Amino acid sequence: MESLISIITQYKADTESVYNTWFVNNDAWLKTFRTTRRGVLQVIDEIKNKSFPNQFKIYKMKKVIIATIVAITFTACNSNTENKEEKKATTKQTVSAATTTATQNKENAANNTNPLAIVYTSYFSLKNCLTQDNGKAAQAAAKTLLAEIEKIPMNTLNAQQDAIWMKYQKKLSFDTEHISSVDENDHQREHFVSLSKNMYEVMKVVKTDKPVYYQNCPKYNDGKGANWLSLDEKISNPYLGKSMPTCGKQIETIK
Repeated sequence: MESLISIITQYKADTESVYNTWFVNNDAWLKTFRTTRRGVLQVIDEIKNKSFPNQFKIYKMKKVIIATIVAITFTACNSNTENKEEKKATTKQTVSAATTTATQNKENAANNTNPLAIVYTSYFSLKNCLTQDNGKAAQAAAKTLLAEIEKIPMNTLNAQQDAIWMKYQKKLSFDTEHISSVDENDHQREHFVSLSKNMYEVMKVVKTDKPVYYQNCPKYNDGKGANWLSLDEKISNPYLGKSMPTCGKQIETIK
């Protein structure tokens, strides 16, 4: 008996216990459990007295359980709001900021702002580094591109844009991550081939404000060739770099 009393005493002394956090100085919780207790006792009495048909026993008990869950949830929310005014203020600020962001995104969409513009800009920067055979600069540009790919807010895309982005985002991230992991041009260019191929598919759906030129290098990879995207109609080859900067041809204009 003494051991039991000791356990109870320790439990009541614990400020984080259910006893202290739910029941002490919390009339809302007490009212909820008193109401629940009366409801359960009523069901038990009716079952004992056979005052309602057997087929409703389980149904009515379910109603009591559901009502209990709803009551507890509602009370917990109210209690949490009343006891944490500082947190409430922070939440209001967060909601306000989120609302502002959403409004800005809607305004951008209304103004036909390209939601992937920053991704495209980073891609073109990477391409320019490869044309100069600058592996370290290409590595840095790829890190920037990877960050931009992974943080595109989905609420800026319409249904068609969202579908194409969801299909190619991981593929774009995969190749960009590989390029960002090394400063050696050969390996970077290997992944730039598939990066450009997938970027082309995205860009055909989410078009830029300016014409984009889809260009081809016929000599890369032992004559197998490879494509890339450019804002400049003039050829500046990212696969052969300074050794053959003008090798290539135009195959398509996206506009």
